[in-house]
Amino acid sequence: MPSPLLKERFVWFFVFLIWLELSFLPLISVEWLKPDLFAIFLTFYAFQIDRKHLLILALILGLAKDLLSNAFFGLETICYISGTVFLQIISDQFDRDKRWIQIVSVFLFTFFTLTMFSSLMLLVQPRYGITFSGFIKICFVAIYTMAVSFVGFPVLQKWVSPVFRQKQYELF
Repeated sequence: MPSPLLKERFVWFFVFLIWLELSFLPLISVEWLKPDLFAIFLTFYAFQIDRKHLLILALILGLAKDLLSNAFFGLETICYISGTVFLQIISDQFDRDKRWIQIVSVFLFTFFTLTMFSSLMLLVQPRYGITFSGFIKICFVAIYTMAVSFVGFPVLQKWVSPVFRQKQYELF
């Protein structure tokens, strides 16, 4: 049975999500501070939809982010996949229906992936390592992403959740 991520509606949604990242993100950016819309979506998907296909989704979104950025190719993908493993552990351990756990998970996921990205950049290009100002920027981006997820989660719940949910059949 093929993965549900290969269905046509999912492909169109990923194209829409990438378009949203390219066109809508500059509108809600505050100077250098940009939220990570992919992190919000991955966290929403982990808590509300399905954890089984989360790594495949992280791979797709990480590759898309790698293609859209000018960083060393593959770093975004590695960070998203590692952060997704961390996210799966969080979603397994805690109540998946509580909104505040989901919001804090957005912060943790964003903070983890950005810190890992900065650490890996230190190995690839030493002048871009973690500094105190870089660490402060990571914290602000994670906080801003968490703030955007307050609005993003209800929107995703209303518009995206019905698209991704599988049909449930009742026996009685």
